[in-house]
Amino acid sequence: MQIQQFISTEEAIWFFVRNDEEHVLIPHELIRGEEAGLHYHKKANEWIVISTGKFWLRLGNEEMTLELNGQTVVIYLPKDEKHAFKALSPVKYFVIRDCPDEEVYCL
Repeated sequence: MQIQQFISTEEAIWFFVRNDEEHVLIPHELIRGEEAGLHYHKKANEWIVISTGKFWLRLGNEEMTLELNGQTVVIYLPKDEKHAFKALSPVKYFVIRDCPDEEVYCL
């Protein structure tokens, strides 16, 4: 799993959108126990930008739990790679996509 650290959420977002290319920026807010079920994107690479909260993440066959207290991390989710996310505490985060795309949910 590819994870980068940044000083702030703003710095992380600017790192990805600095080239005047079109990106999709989607804010998310989940309560404890809420999840984004296993899915993938056919066209878009995604990056989760998050700085607070505790969550579980699955990417392909890898799983991890992270608890953040102010440090911003960016997690890369490549297109066509199945992933899922579950809030273990209240979380707010952004998803950046490199192009518009729909989620394809797995059964």
